[in-house]
Amino acid sequence: QYVREHAEETKNWSIVYDDRGHLIEPHTRRITGIGTLNVRDYLHKAKATASLGFEPPTSTTLIPTNGPKHRYGGLLFIEKEGLIPLLELERIGERYDLAIASSKGMASTAARNLIETLTVDYKVRIFVVHDFDKSGFSILSTLTRNTERHQFTHHFDVIDLGLRLADIKKWELEGEPVAYPSDPTTNLLENGATQEEIRFLLRDSKYECDDRGKSKLVSGMGQRVELNELPNDRFLAWLEGKLVRHKVEK
Repeated sequence: QYVREHAEETKNWSIVYDDRGHLIEPHTRRITGIGTLNVRDYLHKAKATASLGFEPPTSTTLIPTNGPKHRYGGLLFIEKEGLIPLLELERIGERYDLAIASSKGMASTAARNLIETLTVDYKVRIFVVHDFDKSGFSILSTLTRNTERHQFTHHFDVIDLGLRLADIKKWELEGEPVAYPSDPTTNLLENGATQEEIRFLLRDSKYECDDRGKSKLVSGMGQRVELNELPNDRFLAWLEGKLVRHKVEK
């Protein structure tokens, strides 16, 4: 807020945020913390080496690279960091030339800067995997929508691979109860949920009309479905099905 209100004074400030989550490159297995300094260093090295050309390798030695050039064409941003070891075990990154990243919930400023640069400068496709709940929709939207904390400088798209109502029905997922302290309807609509999905998420909630005839939430109870309801084998089948559908390949 101070920076926004004192633009002239703070125009040359460098504000540094700690790492929240990390990015794993395929093939190199290089891990980069998603924080201001690490993202800045990663993007600097990527830019410095992006113009380098390489002769076809004559041995099994790994060609040295920094960043996405000659290494990956997509980034899989996943809400649940606990699922990343499974993706590594199954070599999802190597098999689909995907970097894998998480930001421990809502995308940090560093994560959004990283995603924008990879998309705009390197044409990396961004895929987002999230729970079917209010937070999941917010995570998806925050990666492209301006907020008070962060404003993007370019328009770009991300591809939603997260759980949606069609997945819930197809995979016969049960979900779990969730309580809402306030009515999330407006937030869900702003972040891309359909009316049918909102009815599912709020299906046990109760409303009543106030003195002006306006509907008011009096009991916010609903359902949510998390990614880890899918056992490992079904999660991998679900995810890879979506990757194939969007023509993600080496």
